[in-house]
Amino acid sequence: MAAWDNTLPPPLLSGYNARETPRMIATEMDSGPQRLTLYSAHPRLFGSAGIAVDLTQAKAFNVMYEAARLGADWITGVPIDTGQGLADHRIRITSVQYQVLKPPDKNWKIIFTFETDERNEAA
Repeated sequence: MAAWDNTLPPPLLSGYNARETPRMIATEMDSGPQRLTLYSAHPRLFGSAGIAVDLTQAKAFNVMYEAARLGADWITGVPIDTGQGLADHRIRITSVQYQVLKPPDKNWKIIFTFETDERNEAA
C-alpha cells in the first residue's frame, strides 16, 4: 500500500468531480414492480481530480503511483473533498493523464480518475 507524497499539493477543485454509484440492483419481474436488491452497504465514490506540479513533484507522483502497482493497490492519505469537506481518503487511481502547462518551466498538470471506498475513510 502506498501513501500520498507530502510534497504533492491537494487536488485542484477546477475539473474535480465525485459521484456515488447506486447501491441497488433493480431486477425486472414478469409481473408486479421491480425487485430492488441492496448489493453494498457502503458508498463507493468514483471521480476525477487534478494537481499542478513541477518536474520534481511529477517524479514523486510517478514513484507513488508505481508503488501502488500502477493502480492495483490503495493509496492512503489522499486529501479529497467528497462533499463532506477536505479529508484524507484511501483511493485507487484508475487512470492518469499528463498535460504540460508551461513548456519553459516544465510544469505539469496530472489528471487522474479514482475510486474510493467510503467505509475506509481515514479519520
